[in-house]
Amino acid sequence: MLAVLATAALTYSLMQSLVIPALPAIQRALGASPDQTSWTVTGFLLSSSVATPIAGRLGDLFGKRRVLVAVLAIVTAGTLLCVVPSIEALVAGRVIQGASGGVLPLAYAIVRDELSPARVSHGIAILAAMLGVGGGLGVIGAGVLVEQLSYTWMFWLQIPGFVAVGYGVHRWVPESADRARVRIDWLGAWLVSVGLVALLLTVTQARSWGVTSAAMLAGVVTAAVFLGAWLRSALRRPEPLLDVRMMRRRPIWTTNTVAFMVGVAQFAGFILVPQYVQEPPATGYGFGASPLESGLFLLPMTLG
Repeated sequence: MLAVLATAALTYSLMQSLVIPALPAIQRALGASPDQTSWTVTGFLLSSSVATPIAGRLGDLFGKRRVLVAVLAIVTAGTLLCVVPSIEALVAGRVIQGASGGVLPLAYAIVRDELSPARVSHGIAILAAMLGVGGGLGVIGAGVLVEQLSYTWMFWLQIPGFVAVGYGVHRWVPESADRARVRIDWLGAWLVSVGLVALLLTVTQARSWGVTSAAMLAGVVTAAVFLGAWLRSALRRPEPLLDVRMMRRRPIWTTNTVAFMVGVAQFAGFILVPQYVQEPPATGYGFGASPLESGLFLLPMTLG
């Protein structure tokens, strides 16, 4: 069971980083702009952040194994869309792939339910370690595929992996016996989704819109209004999508703050380093590295 869940966490981590070294190749193949191709990463992380709490709630309602299999089926459908030679289809497919964010809370909950208390920490440690391993392997693997084949092979090769993991979950992961009577905070999900989309769209387009433009101001105001409405709703609802009241507890907000900073540093490394080293030396700072070589620059970070 733990091996299957660890493999599921590994596939989620691979999806996060797989397209990063391939961004320049995708841009050339599809004739897209850097801002458009960046949404293959941003869109995935955005939908993943929304899908994570929703999947956890659905697992409490309908059974964690059942929801985990459904999540993997949705991810497979999104992966099929990614092979369509269009930047719009690729971004849409990556957004659908973001449903895989539900893999982690469901896997953690299954470990908590099925393992003895003495083994829970070891099980969670294995799942967490897969995030770093998958991130590094995704960057290196993408470099090999982009240099030898088309970028679409990154997605074709994922499909049998998702099918195999989904079968493994169905076959070896026991269904949770306890079902909680909780409600899904769809209003909170909608408010936080719109707020995050507005915020990330504004940040992504800042260079082309201009920092002092009316569009920039409108994006910031929209994000602030929707995220503020979500925060107010979360504080007033008895069962919010994300219980922000827990952030008042020192062990919670300090842990989340540190996790946030580690996440920023990790993604900055995975996203910026490959692009930095692939720039030609004529720029004055790039190394002219190939996609595969750029992945090797991240190998020490992955081993760490």
